[in-house]
Amino acid sequence: ALRHGAQTLAWLLAGQLLAPIRVLLQTTEEIGSTDLSQRIPEYGNDDLTDLTRTVNGMLERLEEGLLYTDSQTWKSSRYSVNLQ
Repeated sequence: ALRHGAQTLAWLLAGQLLAPIRVLLQTTEEIGSTDLSQRIPEYGNDDLTDLTRTVNGMLERLEEGLLYTDSQTWKSSRYSVNLQ
């Protein structure tokens, strides 16, 4: 009975430790190549939180880069149309 209790406790602790990783994985899977607006919730102040902040920062830069590229493409196509 004691062994079973220890196993149950270990299982519960592992689940709590893995929960932030599951959220990170789930959110990154939901982010498509064109929808970079989602961000991963940041909890705590540990290595996983640092990783989450890094991924969120990367998503921010990618989103800004795509918006800039889209705006430049739009300006270029608009300029081309005006020349014709």
